[in-house]
Amino acid sequence: MLLSYGKNTARAYWGDLDDVFWWAQARGKDILKLSEKDLRQYVALLRRRKYSESTIRRRVTALRKFYGELVTRGVSDSNPDSAVVIRLVHA
Repeated sequence: MLLSYGKNTARAYWGDLDDVFWWAQARGKDILKLSEKDLRQYVALLRRRKYSESTIRRRVTALRKFYGELVTRGVSDSNPDSAVVIRLVHA
């Protein structure tokens, strides 16, 4: 997934995914089975941490792209669609 992006974008997405993986693990959540509610909680945490809206959008987008890659490879059938991402960011 990350190989198709520039170095800086790939590095940012890697950090974004690492953060959400640690967040999910700390809560006993399976990263492949995060619900929209889980993602809302994660976004709320980012806002409490005072992350900029552009950073929050990038983090949610990185996660959506990750899920998309899993669907493409047949690892998962779950991928938050764009409407979910928009709702998360604007919640």
